[in-house]
Amino acid sequence: MSGHEANNSQLKNLAERLLQQDIKDHEGASGSLFYKFTGMKIQNAKLPQASMVAGRLQTRNGAICINGNYSLFYDGILKRTADGDFTVMISDMAVSLEDVRSARNRGRDGRDSVDHDLLHRLIRNGVCVCKIGKIKAKFQGGSAGLCLFFFRILVKFMRNSLEEQ
Repeated sequence: MSGHEANNSQLKNLAERLLQQDIKDHEGASGSLFYKFTGMKIQNAKLPQASMVAGRLQTRNGAICINGNYSLFYDGILKRTADGDFTVMISDMAVSLEDVRSARNRGRDGRDSVDHDLLHRLIRNGVCVCKIGKIKAKFQGGSAGLCLFFFRILVKFMRNSLEEQ
C-alpha cells in the first residue's frame, strides 16, 4: 500500500469514527433569550485532503454536517417560545496533529504516510489544532426571526466547541 493510500485509509477510518460521536447538549442565555441545543449528531463528513510530514498530520478542506434540536424562550416584553430542528454545515476545516516528541526532534522522522501506531500516538500524545472556516445553518420550526438572531450564538458555540475538541 502506498503512503497516499495509507493516508486515505486512515482518514476514512477517522471519518467513520467521527460520525459515531455525539455532541454534548448545550444550554445558556444571552440577555433575555434562553436556549438549548440537544440531540446533536454529526450526519455527514467530507474527507479532507491530508499530508504527513515529520510527525505532523495536516488536513485541509474538510467539512461536516450536524443535525440537532433547539428550544428557545424569550423572556422580554413579548414572551415567546420556539422549538424545532437545525442543520449546521461547517466547511473549510483544517486540522493539524503533531507528535510532541517529533516537535522536539524535528527532522529525524521523515515519514510521509500514516500508520495505525503513529495515528494513535498523535491522538494520545500530540498537539491538535483545529480551525473552522465557514458555518451555515438552517432552522426548521417556530420563530424564524428569533432563530436568525440566535444563529450568531449557535455559530460561536459550534466554532468554539469544535476548535477546542
